[in-house]
Amino acid sequence: MTKLRKALSVAVVAFLMLSSTFALTPLEAVASSDSLFLECEQEWSVGESASIEVWSVFAADVDNDSVVEILTCAEVNQSGGLRICSYNGSTVMLEHVELWLGEENVSTRLWSVFAADVDGDGVVEIITGGEAWNGQGSVYYNGQLRIWNWNGSVLTLEHGEEWHTGNNTHTYSVFADDVDGDGEVEIMTGGDAYDAGNNYVGELRVWCWNGSALTLEASEIWRTGNYAAVWSVSAEDVDGDSVTEIITSGNDGLDAQLRIWNWNGTALALEHSEEWTYTWTGRALSTFASDLDGDGNIEIITGGEVHAQFGSSWVGNGQLRVWNWNGSAITLADSVEWPLNGTYAYVWTVRPGDVDRDGATEILSAGSGGSGAQLRVWSFNGSALTLDANQDSADDWADTVFAFDVDGDGTTEILSAGYTWESEFPYTYIYEQLKIWSFPESTPPTIIIVSPENKTYSASTVPLTFNVDEPTVWIGYSLDGQMNETITGNITLPALPDDTYNIDVYANDTYGNMGKSSTVYFTVDTTEPNITNVFQDPPSNVLPDDVVRINVTVRDAGGINRVLLNYTYANSTGSWKSIANMTRLTGDIWNATIPALQYGTNVTYTIFAEDNVGNAITTEQLGYKYEYQVVPEFSTFPILMAFIVTTLLLAIISRKKRTFSA
Repeated sequence: MTKLRKALSVAVVAFLMLSSTFALTPLEAVASSDSLFLECEQEWSVGESASIEVWSVFAADVDNDSVVEILTCAEVNQSGGLRICSYNGSTVMLEHVELWLGEENVSTRLWSVFAADVDGDGVVEIITGGEAWNGQGSVYYNGQLRIWNWNGSVLTLEHGEEWHTGNNTHTYSVFADDVDGDGEVEIMTGGDAYDAGNNYVGELRVWCWNGSALTLEASEIWRTGNYAAVWSVSAEDVDGDSVTEIITSGNDGLDAQLRIWNWNGTALALEHSEEWTYTWTGRALSTFASDLDGDGNIEIITGGEVHAQFGSSWVGNGQLRVWNWNGSAITLADSVEWPLNGTYAYVWTVRPGDVDRDGATEILSAGSGGSGAQLRVWSFNGSALTLDANQDSADDWADTVFAFDVDGDGTTEILSAGYTWESEFPYTYIYEQLKIWSFPESTPPTIIIVSPENKTYSASTVPLTFNVDEPTVWIGYSLDGQMNETITGNITLPALPDDTYNIDVYANDTYGNMGKSSTVYFTVDTTEPNITNVFQDPPSNVLPDDVVRINVTVRDAGGINRVLLNYTYANSTGSWKSIANMTRLTGDIWNATIPALQYGTNVTYTIFAEDNVGNAITTEQLGYKYEYQVVPEFSTFPILMAFIVTTLLLAIISRKKRTFSA
């Protein structure tokens, strides 16, 4: 906590201890809930015996590269500090650091950072608000507003403005929106300044930047107590009249304060001012507006601190409030304070975001829980606030929070920024710190196996491809119930022998939830069909009128898709090729025929067989090729005459032998 914040708190507590004697009726503290999941933590050393305060964090694509940049602003060793980095889901990459002093080359503190296209050129500008030491005459601090451009490699200061109202000005908050409906974005700054009596007054300013000149369009200061300040400024149409209101939160005297303004382009009008205390004093340190409960009406949220008596001491407590403004009256919907046990706490920042993926906007609050940073996630159902998650970090100080999908994974991350120091004595090195969180959930990843499918594969190497519906930290598969094999993505399974298999894919998401796919059953069959018992009828002496029947036995465990008879025939008139589909006769026996062919035709044939997964083979590959020739066909008469002649010759020879013997 800076000297400024400490001084205010100490002064208030001292005043209360001297002037108040009543005791606070104890309120039930809000119970802690689940912790958040820390995705990434990044620290940057700012030197030995250094000083740093990180006051604001924002996220936007400021260089139009479709990658979201994370912006933090701070006071680093009395210099203003702007840090630009990005996050890819696992690592924070630092893109740029800019440090600067004020116009008088002395101490500068940055309080707020925002990003918007404020000059309508299609390029998002970075806007920073803070203060710079003046020290000239009786002037202490100047308010500071700077407009920057980051093109991905070079940070350019487009404009810097410093001013003082009275002799002391601080700018605690910047925001940008078209608040007068003219199509041009205005810049709002909120802070405090001295009046003529050197009393702090709240200050709200409306600016316009056209790309070359910054124009102050409106300025308002006020106080009713002895001290007033604007700690936060925002803008939203909070009453549904299609006009964007400006919202400021802060304090006026010892009261927390919420104000609703209207800027019509020429006049800045106060629509409502609401002040409250808890027991004696309070500050509304941050505000935003959003539809939290999905009823179509915009709620206003304030976060800050209120003091309550614990024993003889007055101790600050965190406070979160939800308001409704209908255009004429403001209603407090709910308020929670914590811890109310004598431990100091406060809320420095409140921001909106659907961080638990339920379609409703949650409230993020960041501040202190006593021993260090306290980050909380709340939901609002229209009547009551509920603490959904609580994250305390001892010895870290992170007063600012923002919600955005910074890595493009479809999930809104929570960004908290602050500082820490080395964990061992003498604690001399200070580190700027950025933490990226996500809301825990219990739903395991959904895994869909694309390949293998429930079928038979003809190759021993089968691809394993699958889809997972969310980021993971571990993936593995199990084949036939064996031990899980770790993988990083789609692979080709090791060569598998012919068999039947089952496979499951597992994935562990970033929250520790293990998902399992549906089991896929598949078969590997790389074996060709078995061809045996090729039978030809007639087996030989094929005559011109013979139709030749070919039978073959073909077997395959996975089934036969087709069997073909490929034959080539040639004679004196030419050569031809033909293919005949063989049909199953019975069991494993297949049949086809070769038509009758003319005398002298030479026929060569082979058998082709293919199973149901595409494994194929031919008898030629097995070393067998079958052939026959169509032989001449003789008439009956020549054959009979040849028989008679042969018989007579045999008779004559037999008679001569008998005569010679006699």
